[in-house]
Amino acid sequence: MRISNRDEEYVRALGNVIYNVRQHKGLSQEELADKSGLHRTYISQVENGKNMSIDAFLHICQSLNVIPSDILKTAEKGLKYYESK
Repeated sequence: MRISNRDEEYVRALGNVIYNVRQHKGLSQEELADKSGLHRTYISQVENGKNMSIDAFLHICQSLNVIPSDILKTAEKGLKYYESK
């Protein structure tokens, strides 16, 4: 099943937020992968908006010590910001 363009944009926005949080916390993709039990290339895919399961999202949030709803809200705010331009 193919997701809509809007959903693809949302997944990219989520990946961007995860990337920014990881950078802010001073973690490499490898370190986040080790903490979350995921592969580094999977983390890269997530940050590039290519791939993410709910389970992986929750593991990443836990590893970054962030509340999942905060990541979702931040991604949504980012989308609204870009849509208003």
